[in-house]
Amino acid sequence: VALSPNTGFGPSPSSRAVAYDLVGRLPLVHGWTATAGIGYYDLHSVLGIGYVYGNVGLTYQYRAWQFDVSYIATNSEAKAHLGPGASNRWIADAIWHF
Repeated sequence: VALSPNTGFGPSPSSRAVAYDLVGRLPLVHGWTATAGIGYYDLHSVLGIGYVYGNVGLTYQYRAWQFDVSYIATNSEAKAHLGPGASNRWIADAIWHF
């Protein structure tokens, strides 16, 4: 659970938002891990909406490097109120842990 007492959404910079997340990681073989998550972003005090989102993906860890590919999706309420920024999409990243 994450609370943001001063979220950047909405007309007031002191608006409150809360995110609830459940995440799972399943170690596979040779540095691979399957990931999945689901969450709810409560923006009722800011924009009068709340929406569900989720993701599935794979992570590969090689020494200090981590590579991720994930598919992120939101429900229709988020798309209707937030526009293209809430579209379903694939993402990839590379992270160097030092």
